[in-house]
Amino acid sequence: MDKIENDTFKNLLFDKPGLKEIDLSKRNKGEHPDLKEHTQYLVKIEETWYAGTFSKLWYGWNFNNYGWSSYQLWYGKEGADDWEKIYEIIE
Repeated sequence: MDKIENDTFKNLLFDKPGLKEIDLSKRNKGEHPDLKEHTQYLVKIEETWYAGTFSKLWYGWNFNNYGWSSYQLWYGKEGADDWEKIYEIIE
């Protein structure tokens, strides 16, 4: 899956029982103790929702389903943070 439109899924995301919120304050640059490979996540980056997985690379975690590319966990604009939410999908 790629981009998830905000209006379509906005209410479902917060009411769905199979989601576990990941605490973004635990990030240390590109590292996070609660992320796992081969696990599905819903993430909100720059006000847009995406569904996909993370890969662990030499520089840290990388989200694989950011449109045609990927997005590194440590990315963020100067003075702001592009990462708004991360939810692990619990099956």
